[in-house]
Amino acid sequence: MIRLRHGFAVLALMASTAWAQDTALVMSLSGKVTRAAQPAPQTVEAFVKLKQGDVLTLDKEARLQVVYFEGGRQETWTGAGKLEIASTESKATGL
Repeated sequence: MIRLRHGFAVLALMASTAWAQDTALVMSLSGKVTRAAQPAPQTVEAFVKLKQGDVLTLDKEARLQVVYFEGGRQETWTGAGKLEIASTESKATGL
């Protein structure tokens, strides 16, 4: 019975991650921007939808413009650093 409960917990966690809602849209970008993913980072392109919890890495020449669906917040980021996509705004590290 305990194994069954753990199995359901794992499935629920996987489903919540897989069905996470789109939070923001990349409107434009230049330079190199990647999204943390397994097994390797994914290159981000214009008009890609982002989900809450996505972590983006911008190189030193990068410029990224993001618009959030909830509230319409627009952000422009330049230079090297990391962004974590939250529900209504980004959380920056090193930018």
